[in-house]
Amino acid sequence: MIRIISRLSDILAVCAATCVLLMMLLTSIDIAMRWLTGGSLAGAHEITESLMVAVVYLGLAYTQKKREHVSLSLLTDALPVRWGMTLRLAGQFIIIALVGWIIWRTGLAALRSFTINEVRFGLLQIPMWPARAAIPIGFIAFLLQSLLDIPERLWAVKTGHLRADFSPKVVS
Repeated sequence: MIRIISRLSDILAVCAATCVLLMMLLTSIDIAMRWLTGGSLAGAHEITESLMVAVVYLGLAYTQKKREHVSLSLLTDALPVRWGMTLRLAGQFIIIALVGWIIWRTGLAALRSFTINEVRFGLLQIPMWPARAAIPIGFIAFLLQSLLDIPERLWAVKTGHLRADFSPKVVS
């Protein structure tokens, strides 16, 4: 199961990176069209907006897997080790509950968008449901990746230390 979740995180990260590449290509073509013809590429702005949503949410699980989300440990570092780790574990459960709620609400919004065939008006009518669907998909993968952290956090509370490969990355 760990391997499947890890692979899912990797696949979604590749999808997010592909969206970045598509955004760059669309923007470059749009700029070239403006320079050459004086007009822009129809729908480039609208498509880029939808791709940006996918970039943000499809990359969540991979960032969690690599433990590279921004975190502030000022309080937990000031506490005794086990208390700090217990607080981090409690925070993990709060995040999991919150993300579960986010999945439900954004999933309903994506389903509604698909059902009513919601479109983004502009030069082209771009369907909104793919961008809306990227949000719960990204959060589902993030939730699964976060659930993998629970056993390690429980171990840390019990023993008073984390494995070296679990520690968050320090940015200097």
